[in-house]
Amino acid sequence: FIQNTIVQWLQRERMLSKVPDESARVEACVAAQFVRNQPVYYIKADGEIDLVLVSGKNFTPVEVKWSKSIRPNDLAQLRKYPNSVLLSKVSGIGKVDGVSSLPLPLFLLVP
Repeated sequence: FIQNTIVQWLQRERMLSKVPDESARVEACVAAQFVRNQPVYYIKADGEIDLVLVSGKNFTPVEVKWSKSIRPNDLAQLRKYPNSVLLSKVSGIGKVDGVSSLPLPLFLLVP
């Protein structure tokens, strides 16, 4: 709500020409949620991983796809890590191309 209000105000004042797309805003919200409690990084190698959650000596690569259709290409980098997680609009817990998949809202509920 707050972000939408600020974006609309910036557009009205002609201070913002391009509105961030919904998936970028969702990704930013997920990162903001986790950066409060633990170190959060990202991986930029052959592909990109949106978030890497670090807890002690363990890390969990997380990809946020706010889309109902996910291409295998989108998961190439994520498949390199056995404990990686895909967060998306899916309604159930499962696997997509060998990667654990969770509904994004459910993942955010877990402390």
